[in-house]
Parts: sequence; structure tokens; C-alpha cells
Amino acid sequence: MNIIAIDCGASFIKSALFRDGEIITQLQESAPAINPDSDIYTPTQIEALIPIVRRMVQALSCDLNELTLAISSEMHGFILAHDDGSAFTDYISWQKALCPYTYTLDILRNSTDWGGGHNISCSGMPLRSGLPSCNLSYLAHNGLNEKLYFYTLGDYLIRRLTGRQPYIHPTHAAATGLYDLTRSDWNHDYITALGIKQIIFPDISTDAITYTDGIKTIHVLPAIGDQQAALLGSSFQDRASLSLNMGTGAQVSRMIDTPEFGNWQVRPYFWRKYIRTIPHIPSGRALNVYFRFVKDIAGKLGSDADIWHVIHEAASSGEISGLVCDMSFFENAITGHDKGSITNIGEYDLTLNKLITAVIHQTADNFIKSSKRVNEGLCSVESIIFSGGIASRWPELRELIISGLGLNVPVNVSENDTLFGCMINCINYFDNKGNRD
Repeated sequence: MNIIAIDCGASFIKSALFRDGEIITQLQESAPAINPDSDIYTPTQIEALIPIVRRMVQALSCDLNELTLAISSEMHGFILAHDDGSAFTDYISWQKALCPYTYTLDILRNSTDWGGGHNISCSGMPLRSGLPSCNLSYLAHNGLNEKLYFYTLGDYLIRRLTGRQPYIHPTHAAATGLYDLTRSDWNHDYITALGIKQIIFPDISTDAITYTDGIKTIHVLPAIGDQQAALLGSSFQDRASLSLNMGTGAQVSRMIDTPEFGNWQVRPYFWRKYIRTIPHIPSGRALNVYFRFVKDIAGKLGSDADIWHVIHEAASSGEISGLVCDMSFFENAITGHDKGSITNIGEYDLTLNKLITAVIHQTADNFIKSSKRVNEGLCSVESIIFSGGIASRWPELRELIISGLGLNVPVNVSENDTLFGCMINCINYFDNKGNRD
């Protein structure tokens, strides 16, 4: 089976041709730059992204007669488009909060269709600024009243590449905040309460669409969420595994059979399973704050790679001090604020070694606390799976977490990524389809 997998990340667009589960060719390009101040009604970013993806598909499929295309993309973002598929908005990422979540909460409280907090609870996540539920409600109450089609980033790429209406995968439908996990369907009452029922949401399905471009037969699966793709690629496949996915952002996760709501989020996974997860744990994005601090001082002395080497050496020094580093530089799952700090500085504590050691210890403590929270009431952990770039590059961090959890279980550091998750999802899909047929 020939599978082209594409991962649309914030920094890079990565793609690979898989054949029989092995990578044949890989490609990578920088993602189009995001201008946070750009007009959302000028589709600059998405129109720059489409030709990149198109070129990748053409390059990887030039010798193929039949293939499967699988895409993963970041969750919580969307594009609105006209009936003919042309973009009405640019890609609106979860990082572009058009209004505070309290704006949307006021809309809900004044609606007779809301049904109380149940509609938020059954979405599996709290109401947060930047979610499609919030951004769409803002647009609808500020002049948007025409019929438009809703797409995730990956699904809009499919729409433009194939000219066909794609399905939306449950992993992406749930990421909108408008999905009812208890019914595995759109929450239509919630959508009405938000004043966005004129928006046309795609049918939810895991099924592929098939078309021919005149030469090739192409099977296209609905785009899947990047978190779930990363976990699948790391071989997170059973209820007794604890996943720590540590990249630019980070999450800890456990697999569950049915939605169980509590002090965590719940998201669809694969095999009709769910994940209990705590996202937004400070990770690579927070470490970059300290990287920029060191670079500001030492940037003229070496490259970025040299500076990261110095930081890694400092983390390995083990110089413990009284320094306390709060990693809350943005909204996160650990604290209730979005500003970080360095406190409890002794007269001889503010050295690079002691600072980075304190940062790594605080980062590890955040993961330990989150892991213990996500494990509440579940079966004992029998294995730990680390995935993501931070996990693979920071053995000191892994060791601190393992020690803090006190679990004498096998530990796997996955070298695979979201591209492998896309590939595995394809294989599972066709295997199961064959069993059904």
C-alpha cells in the first residue's frame, strides 16, 4: 500500500511516502508565516499553504497509479469557505482569539437554547478563548450572517486538492468545542445557542473518499488531530500506558473506553476509544523563553545549535539551588495565570547552571503532577511512552519525571511522529474496512 502522509505543523509542513509501513521518501518545507495582526478576511496564509501541499503530493506520487492520502493538522483552528470552496476567511488558528471566552459565555447565558453548563461539559473541554466555538460566536454577532462551510485546516486542504466535500474526523470535530462526546455528533442545541446555525458543518465520519485525477486513483482519509496522530505514531495503544507527548506544547494522556468527565479533558481517539488528557502543559514553548534569554546574551558567540548545547550542558550540571521558576508564560494547565517568574534568588544562585537546572526541575514537576491527575481512578500504569522532540532531546527531563512518578515500569522513547500516526491510521482503516466487507 502506498501512503502519502502530510503533517501541517505551525513551523513546518512535513510529508512522507510510506510503502508497506516503511518511509520511502520524505519532504519538508517551512510553513507560511502567521501574521497575528493580519485581516482574517484576506486568505494569505492558506493560499500560500495550498501550493506547498500540492507540490508535495505531486512529487511523492509521480510514479504511482494508486495511493492513499492522510493528513494531520493542528486542532482548534478553522477556515470558512463559500459553496465553491473558495476561502471566505484565512485560516483562524487557536492562537488568534477574536474575543475573550467571557464574551461567548454572555451570549450563552442570554440564549434560551443553551441548556446550561451541560453543553460545555459534554464537549470534553472547558470554554476557552481561541476555540472555534468562541471565534465563530464572535463573528456571528459581528456581522457574519451568510451561509458558509466550516473546515479544519486539513479538511480544507482536502477540499481544495480534490474539489470534493470532505468528512470531518471525530478528533477534529471534538476540537471545535461544538461536539457532544456522549452522542458522538455535533451539539446542535449548542450551535443554535451560539447563533451560528447558518454555518454548514461537515458530516462526521472516519470514511475515506475516493476519486481519480485522470491518471491516479486516490483514497483520501479525513484529516486527524495532531495530538492523536502523534500518540498513535508513538504506539500508544492500550489502557495501561501513560503517554507524555512533549513538543512545542505538551499533554499527558491515558486511554479510556467511554467519556469520563473530571479535572481533565476528554477527546476521541481511535478504535472507538477516547483519551483522558491534560493539555497545555508548559514544554518547548516555555523552554524557548529561556533560550531567547541566553541567546540575547550569547547570541554573538555562536549559532542557535551552540546555544542549545550550552543550555543542555547547564541542565546536566545538577546544580540545585533555591531558585523557583514559574513556567506560566501563557495560559496553561498548571496555574491560573499567564505570566512566568523567577523567584527566591539567593546571592549566588543566579548562574546559568542553577537557572536551567531549576527550569528543568519545575518542568518535570509539572508533568509529574499532571500525570498523577490524569491517572486518578484508572488501572495501574504498566508502561510509559515519551514522544515529541523535547522528550527525545532532554534525557535529564525524562529521568526526573520517571523518578518523580515512582513507577517501576518499562519506558519507551518513541522516535516516530505524526507522519507515522497518519500511516498507521490508514492501515488500520483499510484493515477494518476489509473485515467489515
